[in-house]
Amino acid sequence: MSKLANIVQYIPFEVKIQDFQEARPDVLAHSATNIISHLKSGGEKVSQALKMLCMRQKGIHVEEAVVIGVDSLGFDLRVCSGRQVQTLRFSFATQATSEFSAERQLNDLLFPLLQQKQQRWQQAHQGIDS
Repeated sequence: MSKLANIVQYIPFEVKIQDFQEARPDVLAHSATNIISHLKSGGEKVSQALKMLCMRQKGIHVEEAVVIGVDSLGFDLRVCSGRQVQTLRFSFATQATSEFSAERQLNDLLFPLLQQKQQRWQQAHQGIDS
């Protein structure tokens, strides 16, 4: 079983009544579970990409990385390195407006070389399609 599977952390905080009444759910509130399931179904390929993302963007070598939350602004990873467990936040380049746009940005973060190849291909074929 994963070292991260049984760790839960609660952080109490106060919310003003007016803020609560005016709050609206995040656009991905109902999609987050699907997005996380898609990532998990990617198996070892996604697991390795998550670890590389931690090294690339945070400079942290991790043994395990598990996506624990996704919202329109980014996603949270629970990571384990030795005996240290922490949550890391990764932001999207732009606010996601749909499940598709969130998955696209996740894919771009996890597989940057693939994104670069796609951009070069699109640029090379821009004149041909017109």
